Amino acid sequence: MMEIESMIRMAGRVRVIHFFTHYVESKAACWVAIYVTDGSMLGFHC
Repeated sequence: MMEIESMIRMAGRVRVIHFFTHYVESKAACWVAIYVTDGSMLGFHC
């Protein structure tokens, strides 16, 4: 079994209805467990 953890962070400006501008920051962390011999996914959680 092989476990992989990944984290992503995105930040930037978002324009709503071409009038309002907001600064937005988003983060996500994910965990994936893969069975190495046949490549099947054992678990996934974000």
